[in-house]
Amino acid sequence: MKKVIEFLFGKRQNTSTFLRIIYNVAVAFYFFSLLLLLLQAFDSGMIAPLLIGAFTFPIMFRLIYYLLLVSNQKERNRSKKVLVIFSIGIGISVIVSAIIMFVALNGENLAINTNKVTTNNKVELSIGKLKGSYEVTSFDITSSGVMTIPYEVNCKEGSLSIIVKSSTSNEVVWEDTVNNKNSGTIEFIGEEDTYTVFLKTKEAKNINLKISL
Repeated sequence: MKKVIEFLFGKRQNTSTFLRIIYNVAVAFYFFSLLLLLLQAFDSGMIAPLLIGAFTFPIMFRLIYYLLLVSNQKERNRSKKVLVIFSIGIGISVIVSAIIMFVALNGENLAINTNKVTTNNKVELSIGKLKGSYEVTSFDITSSGVMTIPYEVNCKEGSLSIIVKSSTSNEVVWEDTVNNKNSGTIEFIGEEDTYTVFLKTKEAKNINLKISL
């Protein structure tokens, strides 16, 4: 483990208690954050935040630690200059790490394991996990009249809304909330326009949707 830590962060300087504390705190923070990002990656399938955090933090720490070491060697009394550099460096590291974790944990739109097949105006969609909204398909209406679109949906965990919007006005022309399994008909009075079907949810899993346009 010591070799892994030294590979990531370099060797710890034992010339002062100040530098030892900084080193130990940074290592503990790094592995704690990495554990949280790893758990989120297993849950969401998003590994980008994990990889970014794993490589970015040690690089930033090495630079900051080097500056601290140089300053500490020149000024053994740990003057205000050292404290300023330390404060700025730690502040930057915390902000970057917080942004990475915020993106990982609070992404507005997240769709995992999606598969969509369109055949003869029939759309079959499956999503392993969905947070936020997802555009299913778009279709054109060439003349005004009543539109009826059959659909079947199965949501094994959570609930979701099926929404139809006008592309011109961005207004919702039809909406329905689905829990578990449901089948029905999307029905609205359409005008000459392009319409888009969306799925929207706080969080839902194992979604299967069929629409016949």
